[in-house]
Amino acid sequence: MPTPGTREDSQRCWAYFPASEKPIIAETNGAAVGLDLILTTYCDIHLEATSAQFITTLSKRGLIATHGIS
Repeated sequence: MPTPGTREDSQRCWAYFPASEKPIIAETNGAAVGLDLILTTYCDIHLEATSAQFITTLSKRGLIATHGIS
């Protein structure tokens, strides 16, 4: 049974973010690397400090982008 306020298909892995009917807010105060970077891209509203850094090492290693960040 889904949580009230979410759609039926939101119970699958990683489907909660796009299925939520409420806006999801992220705040970054430092570095967002790897999965942290991917999770922030799923959010609707993003607040960041002036010192925030968003880093992906995939392209530096010749790898394809994962989890839809391409």
